[in-house]
Amino acid sequence: MSFHYQDPIFPGEWENYSKRTLSEGIDLEVFRELDTEKEFGEEGDLNYEVEINTTNPPNSEEAKNFLSRDEEIDEDGFFYNIDIAETLDRGNEKTGRKDALNSDLDSGLLGVHITGYRDSTGNDYLFHSDPKIWGPSKNPEKFSGKEMPELPRTTDDNYFSLEGAYRFSEGLEQVGSYIEEVKDLEGENTLRWEGLSRAVNEFQNRYREGKEITA
Repeated sequence: MSFHYQDPIFPGEWENYSKRTLSEGIDLEVFRELDTEKEFGEEGDLNYEVEINTTNPPNSEEAKNFLSRDEEIDEDGFFYNIDIAETLDRGNEKTGRKDALNSDLDSGLLGVHITGYRDSTGNDYLFHSDPKIWGPSKNPEKFSGKEMPELPRTTDDNYFSLEGAYRFSEGLEQVGSYIEEVKDLEGENTLRWEGLSRAVNEFQNRYREGKEITA
């Protein structure tokens, strides 16, 4: 996997961001094997993009629920959202996950959403993550189906998600493993789910590097 970083992923700088792309890259295995015209109805390069957004925190009830999962986490930090998702790049035009909702693509774009939190001392946590398919349905489809052991399903919405109060790097490792199981369960788009899992792992590695540099 080859990633290009617009800026170093230094966690200490995230609070200064509003909404931005941290990195993008291409998975050479997916690139070689995937026929994008057959898959999407259009030719292009399938890339992976990591976007962080600190402008859309969870509502107060969700935030209270997240913070209650570990009494040692202080409440003086801030929430952030991260989306790691496919994009279809056609040279001068790029279709991202939200663009796919209003497109004529034959297949939606895969992605995974993550809710993170940084406390007042700079510790990062991962509270929630769920995979989505952004496509012609006009709404992102949450992945559902047979429940997977050891991975909790949200009780209200009947879709798969990873829930807890993980240290961020550990949580990313769980997300990568989780997508691997989604790939095996779904039985379709296995190559693309595998690419998404590797994109999560690449981001995890880069996060660790940034954390070590700023420690």
